[in-house]
Formats: sequence, C-alpha cells, structure tokens
Amino acid sequence: AENTSNFLSQIMSVETQDQSALHEARQNQLEKSRIYTQVFIDKLSPEKDYDIVKCPTCEQKSSRKIFTKNGGDYSYCDNCSHIFLANCLKEEKLIEFYSGYPTSTLQWHKNESDFYNRIYQKGLDQILPATPGIKLLDIGCSSGYFLSLATQQGFEAYGIEPNRQESDYAINNGIKVIGSTISG
Repeated sequence: AENTSNFLSQIMSVETQDQSALHEARQNQLEKSRIYTQVFIDKLSPEKDYDIVKCPTCEQKSSRKIFTKNGGDYSYCDNCSHIFLANCLKEEKLIEFYSGYPTSTLQWHKNESDFYNRIYQKGLDQILPATPGIKLLDIGCSSGYFLSLATQQGFEAYGIEPNRQESDYAINNGIKVIGSTISG
C-alpha cells in the first residue's frame, strides 16, 4: 500500500497546466505510435499473420466488410447487426506489436494524470463499493496506474502486460504483474 501511495504521488505531481505543451507532447507520442503501427502493419502477411473470425456475438459467418482501419477489416454481421473485427492478429503478432510499442502509456499517465485519475475513478465507481479482498485483473495494465487506484480502494489487484518497460515500472511501484500474456 505504501508503494502504491508513493506511485500515485509521483504520477499525480506532474503538472498539466501548460495545455500547449501537453498537446504537443501528446501529438509527438501519437505520431510515434502512428509510424510504428504503419511499419508493423506493412510487414504483416494477410494469409499468415491474421485469423479470420466469425461474429463473436452470434458466431455466424455471414458478414459484410464495412471498413478497414490499421489493417483490420471491420464487418457487419447480417444476422445480429454486430460490428466486429473480422481479421484478428494472431496472438504471437499481437504480443510482438505491444512488446515493441514505442510510446509508453506511462508517459500519458504522467502528463495527463488528472484526466486518467478521473476516468479510472469513474470505472472503479461503477464496481464499488469494493469489499476488501475482491480480486481485479487488468489485462494490458500498462504502468499499473489503474491498478494502483484500485488497490488504494481495497481491491486485490493484478495485471498482465506484454510491454517490458511498462510492466517493470508497474512491478517496481508495487503493482502485482503476474505475466505478459493471459496464457503465460
């Protein structure tokens, strides 16, 4: 709990008053992310690196592609009207993508801590009141910021994070990161 408090004070101490600098920092991070994503996608093979899936809601095969974004084909299910990603990256490619991701959510948490604190607290408020000891698993926990808030409010919080920089930061700040993927 003490590590968690230190972690939150460290994150929350970053000022976000200079909106121009904040915007510029976010734009630089987004540009790095855009370039990384495009280079990664350009190296993928549609036949080898993606799984074609049925509608996750009704499991029907009948669907119509409605748009493509970042290499993903989004389809409309003719049976249940669900819109879904029809060509999912295979697990090993997804892990490779997130493991090498160049920008860190940690930086966003530091630069925009007041914003993240508000949105994460809204999420926690929806599942509160937490009875002490209730377990919470955050898949893709990043630097552990959400989990640190959850721990302060009585949850027994755990995370999974494939990005080594992010998971190391979380672990070093008292967050229980139990693996890099859900399967191991």
